Amino acid sequence: ILLCFAVFANGCGPRISISNLSPHSNEDVGYDSNDDGTNDVVSIYKNGYVVKAVYDRNFDGKFDLTEYYQNGIPSNYESDENFDGIPDLWATMKFGYVAKLKIDSDFNGIPDGEYEYKNGIVSTGLWRPNGSNAPVRLELYTNGVCYIELIDSQGDGVFEQTNRYSFYGMIEKTE
Repeated sequence: ILLCFAVFANGCGPRISISNLSPHSNEDVGYDSNDDGTNDVVSIYKNGYVVKAVYDRNFDGKFDLTEYYQNGIPSNYESDENFDGIPDLWATMKFGYVAKLKIDSDFNGIPDGEYEYKNGIVSTGLWRPNGSNAPVRLELYTNGVCYIELIDSQGDGVFEQTNRYSFYGMIEKTE
C-alpha cells in the first residue's frame, strides 16, 4: 500500500543573526554547534547580506545542506538526506517559503517526486521515478493534507487506483 503524506519543508537548520556586520561586509561567518572545533554552519555574506549558508547536520565534517539567498531571503536549497555526498532534496523558495520541492527517494541523484506549494503549504505531489515521463502517483492536497491519491500500478500512464483520505490521513475509500 502506498501512503500519501504531506511534505513540510518551510525551513531547515538553525539561523544565525549577525548584527555587527557592516552594510558592505563580505565576511564568512562560521558557527561550531557541537564544540568539536569545526564549523558546522558557515554563512557567506556579500554587501552585508547572507548569500549562502552551508550546514553539517551530522557533524562528520562535510556540509550536507546548502541554502542560497537573494537579498537576504532564502531562494533555494539542496540537501543530502542520506549523507553520501549527493543531494537528494531540492527546494525552490518564494518569499522565504517553499514553492517547489523535488525528492530523490532512491538516492541515485535523480528526482522521483515533486511537490508544489502555495504560500508555503503543499498543494500537489507528482511521482515520476527517476525522472520518467509517465507519473505513477499524483497526490492532491487541501490545507496541507492529502485528500486524494491517484496511482498507476501498471506503469502504463493510466491511474488505475484512487485513494480518498480523511482529514486525519486515513483512507476512507479506494476505487
